[in-house]
Amino acid sequence: MRSTFFSEQEQMWQLPILDVNICSDMVASSDPDDPFICVSTVNPPLLYHIPDPNLPHVNEMDVSAYLPYSVGNFKPRLKMCNIGNGNILVHEENSDTLLLTNPGMRSIDVVHMNNEVAMLSSVKKGLRNVKSQFGQDNKKFTRMVAGTKPVFYANGGNALRVLDPNNMEVQKLQLSENVAIESVMPITDSRYLIKSVRDKQFTYYLLEQNETSAAVLRQVDLSAEFPNDLVNSIKEADARFFQSDQHYVVKTDMFPDSLIEGSILASKRGNTAMVDSRRPFYASTEAHKSVHPQKEFCMLEGGLLVRSLPNYSTPQDALPKNVSLASVGGFLEMVDTKNNTVQYVPVPLPKYRTYHHTWVSSVSRAPFVVAPFGKQGLLTCDTSGGIRKWELHEGAVAKSYGDWQRMFGEEDPNLRVEVEKGQDDFDLSKLDSPKIGEFDPDNTPHVGGNTWAGGTGGYNTAGLGGIGGPFRLDAGHDVHQMSQSAKDQVPEHILKKAREVAKAEYKKKLKEIDMSEYDSDAYNQLYKKVEKQATVLKNVIDSLEAQEKERQWVKHQMSGDFDDGKLIEGMTGEKAIYRRRLDVPPEPGSEQRKPKRLRLCFDVSGSMYRFNGYDNRLQKSMETALLAMEALNNKKEKIQYDLVGHSGDGPEYTFAYRDHPPKNEKERLDILKKMLAHSQYCNSGDYTLEALDQAIRVLAKETDVDERFVIAISDANLDRYGIRPKDVARILESDETVNAFIIFIGSLGEQAQKLQRALPPGKAFVAQDTSQVPQIMQSIFSSTLIK
Repeated sequence: MRSTFFSEQEQMWQLPILDVNICSDMVASSDPDDPFICVSTVNPPLLYHIPDPNLPHVNEMDVSAYLPYSVGNFKPRLKMCNIGNGNILVHEENSDTLLLTNPGMRSIDVVHMNNEVAMLSSVKKGLRNVKSQFGQDNKKFTRMVAGTKPVFYANGGNALRVLDPNNMEVQKLQLSENVAIESVMPITDSRYLIKSVRDKQFTYYLLEQNETSAAVLRQVDLSAEFPNDLVNSIKEADARFFQSDQHYVVKTDMFPDSLIEGSILASKRGNTAMVDSRRPFYASTEAHKSVHPQKEFCMLEGGLLVRSLPNYSTPQDALPKNVSLASVGGFLEMVDTKNNTVQYVPVPLPKYRTYHHTWVSSVSRAPFVVAPFGKQGLLTCDTSGGIRKWELHEGAVAKSYGDWQRMFGEEDPNLRVEVEKGQDDFDLSKLDSPKIGEFDPDNTPHVGGNTWAGGTGGYNTAGLGGIGGPFRLDAGHDVHQMSQSAKDQVPEHILKKAREVAKAEYKKKLKEIDMSEYDSDAYNQLYKKVEKQATVLKNVIDSLEAQEKERQWVKHQMSGDFDDGKLIEGMTGEKAIYRRRLDVPPEPGSEQRKPKRLRLCFDVSGSMYRFNGYDNRLQKSMETALLAMEALNNKKEKIQYDLVGHSGDGPEYTFAYRDHPPKNEKERLDILKKMLAHSQYCNSGDYTLEALDQAIRVLAKETDVDERFVIAISDANLDRYGIRPKDVARILESDETVNAFIIFIGSLGEQAQKLQRALPPGKAFVAQDTSQVPQIMQSIFSSTLIK
């Protein structure tokens, strides 16, 4: 998400839900051994389980059959509580239906809490509930307060039910008749702060159980200044924080954790203008009474309180000047309780426009819910299933911004100007014998001469944009480019001499690389850029399944060899009495018995080196190569790969072969150095089509493999050599036994996007940066599943 601009948003996933569906709640596990995200929807009632946020997989579970029959005015609201070991309690508030689910195991049980021990049943609910739910009173609902022991209470009621997930014991606590519960805030597993509202008068009660399970209810005597809208509570270190619409934060140091009198600090909100002064008609106070406060408010490590706010409740100054209000669905309000600061982050609108405004308003005031993820991460899930991961701690954001600036920021010291020289700037008399040139110790820019190495737009020396030089040499300066007509006038004897010099220097460079010692700093500098992506790609490779078809006898055919076991059926007139030898795909999930074959064809032509200063295409190509080598290391039983290059020198230059992949970091670094050197010293020209065709032919001849993949990594500079998209498409689909693809990692303007649109769907990809490569590889490996 940070490839084009920096923001607090780190990642984004879009769930595959219908445009009429509504996301009602989200829970996330921060367990490093079992990280998952689970989202509930209500139209229809479904659970979406993401078992690993680093992989593009989501499981869907339909729970509608376990809920009352949806007719009339029944608008379910599903709230969840993660109770560990992959188990999630799912509570429907209007019907007070409780489900015990395990999305990883795909199990669902109905929980009955009428007895002292909750009873589990897998029996689905039926039509018997239709009448009781038709024309229901929306003011009456039951709420589940998540915690180590979830608490259930009816809005306006006077009883609590406490469920112990360890033994499924249910404890019912009956309060006095003058109590009308509006909210319950667990302080400990045996102490609860209860807010009661009767006849528009609020009262706080403290309910406490002793060691004998006897419960004592105390009315709390509070001053008139005490906030009357506390609905949620969170403990952090020695302080307790409460959620209040009238205050940024309410903090206590004793009460209600201790009965000892203590201090209460509250920071009241001012009467300022809001981001949007128009409060929607459907966002009424009555509709918001059913909004679950636990889904709007959470605390991250370090005392950072985060809550969701709709636009009409957010101060006007929170909207950044470069952000349009039309694109903002709501805001995250961050209160740093240690530094006493308040900041806001805009959250984008959901993907789909909702058709059920009143229903959405009963789920959440802002069009999204929040959930902590790990110690410092936060997730939001909007009503359309857009899940976003946010980085909100000031120190972490500052560090990430520094890293981003070094990688993608606009203060890139390599940015430079490209100047196209005209026909009149060409002076044939300056052409001389090709040479490397002299090296300027001060690295001063040189333009148009024939003395210095690293100059631009000159003659005979190693540099960029000139003519008659032996090879390319980028000194980091603005480039003055000679026209193609000037290049066409260079005599053949000069071109021949230039190739001889380049060939000699290339051999010296290769020898130097082979004899060099391992440079760990250089390797680590490259590896840090692809470390996360390499881990993701390793997981993708580990999850690969067998795809090779096996030739088997298939029965029940209309033609073929007569099936002796179908003799009686044939006498009775049955027609499907034959069998045939057919290629049958393996069962889903079958273990690989043979390795998949992969040939990676990298473009190491001169244009990769020449235009690296424009869009870092050669650097991205080398990062992609390192990413592939790291991810495929020690995976020979899954994938055996070749790493080859193509350039103006020919269609194939082998950097690594299946029988001799790089074994260590030095060998991998040497391959990257050789890719760079080849691009610097090779002849001009393009062999993309020939390289693709040769790679496909080579793999097509190989046997005893599960699947065959050819992936070309190239810039999109094909039209310069008259290569048409239909020529590329023809070769990509030339052999049905080889799955061939092309990834464009460099583009002048919209070249890559235009080529992708012109090629067959699913055959071409555009990678703006190497972070997209694992997802592209996942798409490539998955493409054979739908053949």
